[in-house]
Amino acid sequence: MTSTSRLGSGPICLCRDRIPVEMLPELDEWTPKHFDDSLQHPAVVTASSFAVLNEGYNSGSDPNRLFVYTASDIAGLVDWIDSPELRAAIADGADREAQVLGVDGEPFTGNIYEPDRPGQARRDGEAGRTWLAVERFEVPADLRGEFDAWFGARLARIAAGSAVRIALTWTQKRDVPRRFPYDRYVSAGNRMLTAEFAVAAGRAPDAALADIDAALEGIGGWRARLPYYRRDIAEHMTTRPDG
Repeated sequence: MTSTSRLGSGPICLCRDRIPVEMLPELDEWTPKHFDDSLQHPAVVTASSFAVLNEGYNSGSDPNRLFVYTASDIAGLVDWIDSPELRAAIADGADREAQVLGVDGEPFTGNIYEPDRPGQARRDGEAGRTWLAVERFEVPADLRGEFDAWFGARLARIAAGSAVRIALTWTQKRDVPRRFPYDRYVSAGNRMLTAEFAVAAGRAPDAALADIDAALEGIGGWRARLPYYRRDIAEHMTTRPDG
């Protein structure tokens, strides 16, 4: 299967974690069990982990792992966040979680996103090695109309690239209860673009990263105009279910 072949099938919860390097082997070994436990909730369809390849691109507090949970519907995803299933799934990792490092000035960043419709572009391609690029923007209300016009054109331009397998735009869901644990899932980044890039076999990682960065250029003045912009490029590690 490709690394993010189900990313656009429904709403997602995207979590960005900065794990102390010495803890990564233990975390990566535990992750499949955590995913299997998370999938006990009927709304959660898949869970995937990714290793961030461009750590340091944004700041000194970039994540080194991304976790993506795809659900069948938004109501189920919101219910899962405060469910017995998720509490059980993280119970044996609570000590580890207390040692994670801050991302973007927060101890934890996670967001709930729904795919925009229309605004999706897909291209069938051979299964194989793919890297996921994630761009997140915080767009003030007074800029949304202008931004959305630019955003749609950006999606079309990126999706036209021959290496792009799936490109999607997303809107963050923020009308969740303003209490723990929901308040942990309303971080900056109310708009998002994701693109899955095919990476040729034998391509050097630095060269592949440069190719993807070049494909994502063209932000222009938006980076200066918006209060928040982040770019993460990551390689798929684990998906459950794995079939």
